[in-house]
Parts: sequence; C-alpha cells; structure tokens
Amino acid sequence: MKPVEVVTFEERLVWMERQAELRKHKLVKCNYYPNRVDEWEEKNKEIMREYNVKMQELNKDRKEQKTTIEENKKEPIRRSGRIADSLKQSEEIAVEALLLLRTVR
Repeated sequence: MKPVEVVTFEERLVWMERQAELRKHKLVKCNYYPNRVDEWEEKNKEIMREYNVKMQELNKDRKEQKTTIEENKKEPIRRSGRIADSLKQSEEIAVEALLLLRTVR
C-alpha cells in the first residue's frame, strides 16, 4: 500500500471514517473467532485498502491544485512602463537609505 498524507479537512474526514469503520470491525472480531479469523483479516484489509484509495485520490487532487497555484504565481506581472520606472526609483531610494544607515554606524 502506498503511504498517504492527511493534510486537508476532507482528508481528515476520510481518515476519521476509516478509523471508525476499523473500530466497528474490530468489535465483531469475536463473531469470527476462532474458525473464521482469516475472513476477518481479509475484511480488515479491504476496509484499509478502500479508504487508502480514497485518500490517495484526495492527495493527488491536492497536489495537482498546489502545482497549478504555483504555476499561476510564476507568471510575471505585467506593468506599464511608468509604474515599472516608479518602482525601480523606489527601490533605488530604499537601497540608498539602507547604505546610508550602514555607513552612519
């Protein structure tokens, strides 16, 4: 089984559902004991597998959303020349002020 991450609210809900289902299944273990313990273990594995598949899908969706958000952030911001020049002047003023502070001490 592939490891899963529990980060988002939806993933936590699925994880809690899984834990609740496993707890319920553990309570009926005495009904399977001693002759049908293999059936109980198979059912346990099936529950875990089912919820892990759900978690893997949620993990995949979350990671895809994260990559699309990061790709959108990478796009350069287009500004008019006047705004770009004023930003450049502001940066130069800030650099000069920092240099003056450094030399005063």
